[in-house]
Formats: sequence, C-alpha cells, structure tokens
Amino acid sequence: RGPDPREHGAVMAGIMGARGRDMANRAGQRPRTCVVCLALAITACGPVAAGEDADTSASKVAIVGAVRVQTTVVASGALAGTLQSTGQLKAWREANLRAETGGRVKTLAVDTGDVVAAGDVLLKVDGSRQSIAIEAATARLRASEEDVARASNHLRRMEAMVSEKSVAQAQVDNAGHDKERAIAAQSAAKADLRSARRAAKDAVIRAPIDGIVTRRQVDVGDTLVPGAPLMDVVDLSRVRVTVGLNGRNLGRIEPSLPVALTVDDLGGVALPNVRFASAATSSNPVTGLFDVEFHADNPGARGRAGMVATLTMTPRAKEGARLVAREALTRRGGVLGVF
Repeated sequence: RGPDPREHGAVMAGIMGARGRDMANRAGQRPRTCVVCLALAITACGPVAAGEDADTSASKVAIVGAVRVQTTVVASGALAGTLQSTGQLKAWREANLRAETGGRVKTLAVDTGDVVAAGDVLLKVDGSRQSIAIEAATARLRASEEDVARASNHLRRMEAMVSEKSVAQAQVDNAGHDKERAIAAQSAAKADLRSARRAAKDAVIRAPIDGIVTRRQVDVGDTLVPGAPLMDVVDLSRVRVTVGLNGRNLGRIEPSLPVALTVDDLGGVALPNVRFASAATSSNPVTGLFDVEFHADNPGARGRAGMVATLTMTPRAKEGARLVAREALTRRGGVLGVF
C-alpha cells in the first residue's frame, strides 16, 4: 500500500515547523510556530500504485484535465458562399375593381378563378337610366345650338342697323351678350352629353389587365352604388418577392449575380428568369433590414400571392481572403475571434 496522503502532509508540516523553531532560536528570537498550507501539494499527491515510482505518478498527475484539440492551418484564397433569405410572393399586378356608376347588376360573365384578358366584359349594370340621360343631354345640346344660331343672326342685324344709326350701340352690346350666353349654354350641354355617355360606358365593367378573377363580391340582381367593390383581377404571369438584408449583405449584391428562387409551398419548385429589381435606400425602421425586391417568371401561374419562397444568392468570391475553419471561430464579448 502506498503512503497515505494525510500522513505525508502531516510529516511535511512537522518538519517545516521544527525547522522554523530552530531558525528562530538561533536568531535569539521567541520560538514561533510556522504553519504551512500544503493544500496544493496534498491535492497533487495521490496514492501510488504498487510498482510505480514517484516520477511516474507525477507525470500522470500533470496531464489531468488536458483537452484534446484539432489544429488547422489558416490559408489565403477565394472566399465564396451563398446568401439565403425568405419572403412572400406578390402578384405582378393587381386591379381592385369598383363600381363607377349606380344601378342593378344585369349580367355577370365571370366567376372567381376564371382567366380573363384585358378588355373582356366582366359584368353589366342596368343602363336604362344612362340611356335616358343621354337622350336628355342630346336634346339640350340641339336646343343650345339653335339658340347660338339665333343669337348670332340677331347680332348681325343689330350691327347693320347701328351703322345706319337706326339703333343705339347699347342694343348691339346686349345682342353680343346674348350670343355669349348661348355659346356658354351650348358648351354646358356638350359636357352633359359627354358625362351621360361616360356613365353608360361605366355600366359595362371590363377587365383592365390580363389575369385571374379573385374575390368576386357581387351577384346578378345586386344594386350597386358608385364605389361599391366588385371583384379583383390579379396578373400572375410574373411574381415579385421582397426579402430583408442587412447592410453588409446588401453591399455584396450586384444586379448581374445569379439568383435562384424556390417556392417552399410548392415543394421547392424553382421559378425561372429570376432578376434583381430594386433595393431600398433606407432600412426598415422596425426590422433594421433593407428591403430588396426580385422579379421572376411564373409559368402556369403556379406561384400564388402569399406563398413562401426562398431566395439563394451567390455573391462574387472575395479573392485573397484569410480562410479559417468555421469550427475555430468563437465569439467573446460580442466580438468574433479565432480560438
């Protein structure tokens, strides 16, 4: 059995205490007990197995707590990588149709989900009132034209008579004013006729863009007022997607760099012809990121507004960069360093 560490410590303390008293007696001083704390030595000293000497035991103690690490060489080369960010798809164009004239819905030609082309008739509003307004405006215009002709003839007669001094100049001036009023009434009648015709045109709702009908909100027989919502038409031939990038990554984006767009909600389907569109000039006050917009083609209108998509960007490689393994990086006090 090896020596007991407690006995070994006690012996060492006794020897050191005796030596301290001897030195004090030699100096003619009062004996003083010297207590030495040998906690470290006692801790380091452990039982020595049979057949082992002290040196072997000490070497084993020295390696207690050692951590095996893997080293790597810092190299210089091209730093390449990819940036990924997610966003939601948006329709290329969207038209929110509202009634511009009042009346009852007479016919409805489309339903939600129908594909339409620009100019297609979507619904018609009863235009009987508009037709009546057109007839009335036309009659007023004819009457005003006759008034202008009559006032013009009267003015010419007055001008001829004043040259013969048959009438006073004041009568000529009054005739001139009558003609001006007739012309003004004629202009108002023309405006009324244009307004009536526009109202009749507004009774027929047509698709303003190519797209798909969404959110139809009217049915045949509904009575509309100007401004009432009718339906939406969205163009999904192309899509937009906006992602947020921090300032450092924004500086790495170039319009000519390759970009891939995959729609997560479609199982990772990739959309073709992805291209950079624009970048915000200031960061978002809520997120602190810069909004960057990309455009992509959408064959078959598979991508729909609101679907989640992932953008993968490949910035240009940085030449002459110091390359360090990712496992060697550590962050201390908010500062990134190498372990």
